Amino acid sequence: MVFCVREIEALRLLGWCQYIRPAQLLRVVSETELSNLLAMKLIKYHSKSEALILTAEGRRLLAGTIWLPDTPRTYHADAIVRRLRLASLLLTAYQSGINVYATQPDELAEGNALLLTSAGRGRGRNPWGSTRTAALCHVGNLLCAAHYVCPDIGCLCPMDELSAFQNNTAKLPGTRGFLFCGESYSDMLTELDKPTPGEESKLMTYGAAVHWFQQSVYLLACNDTGVTQLQIMAQPDYRQRLTRLALKGHYSPPPPDRPCWDALFQGQPFVLAADMELRRVDVAYTLAREQGYSQLVLAALPQQVAEVWDPHYRDTGKARVFTLTEDAVAHLLGKVPKPYRPPDTPYVTEKGEMIHAPLIKAAGKAGGYR
Repeated sequence: MVFCVREIEALRLLGWCQYIRPAQLLRVVSETELSNLLAMKLIKYHSKSEALILTAEGRRLLAGTIWLPDTPRTYHADAIVRRLRLASLLLTAYQSGINVYATQPDELAEGNALLLTSAGRGRGRNPWGSTRTAALCHVGNLLCAAHYVCPDIGCLCPMDELSAFQNNTAKLPGTRGFLFCGESYSDMLTELDKPTPGEESKLMTYGAAVHWFQQSVYLLACNDTGVTQLQIMAQPDYRQRLTRLALKGHYSPPPPDRPCWDALFQGQPFVLAADMELRRVDVAYTLAREQGYSQLVLAALPQQVAEVWDPHYRDTGKARVFTLTEDAVAHLLGKVPKPYRPPDTPYVTEKGEMIHAPLIKAAGKAGGYR
């Protein structure tokens, strides 16, 4: 048996994430391929975390062919939860076509890429200190510090986060921003909408940090909608191009002194909200009211509309909200928007060799999952 690209990529992703839930890994491999990897004892099910992990045999199989981080696997409950959250972010970036295997910040200058900050921790020097930055993500012209946000995630020190972000990316090009990631947009808004504590402190809720940062803050759901969002944001000049594709003959350019508007649609200010930069939409709405307009016109992806823009803007009378068509997004991307899945063709190393599977001696106790 010869390993296919999909199976090798699954092993590699496990080597980077340490823990991945079966349902998440099935976004990359088929159930049959996953069962084969379990039967060959290259991966196994870790019952305490309800996740899959890479075995020593799996790591040895990749040795000399694919580099993996040497960070020791953690078995602390809180650390496992953080690793599972990281896996959600990394798999979303992976399926959007972003290179998730960057090992140094300098590699982010080469194109769309993601660097886990954990890859540089635990080696005698930790340039991130105790900050909560989970990853650095370069997408399009943006260079973002990625944070995982969920209900009851706690507070952060935005000044420390910004300082570490700037210090570790000083030599890199790109417009700086923050990427708040979570299982869903509504999950993140549950935390962001919490009231800010009244006492003076360096620590802030994530909702308060959105307004403290001068840099743009984007929300990203770690699911198929988030995959499409990243694919859109990776395109040059995506706002103007997708706006024109969405409005077609109804497009009119916005006033030059209104950069937070993307167009005028039937005489109303139009904002493309598919990148989920909430503060920009809020500013656009405030400006529209100051200019005598009663509401905005917004357009975003279906799940974004359902979870965020309908309840917060359409239902409150602030905007007319439209859903972007798949055809408009496909024209921007040059292909039908869908999550990337590795091919099932044979995996070939840089030396032109294939990796052969070891003989399966016993498939009965292979650490199967339920």
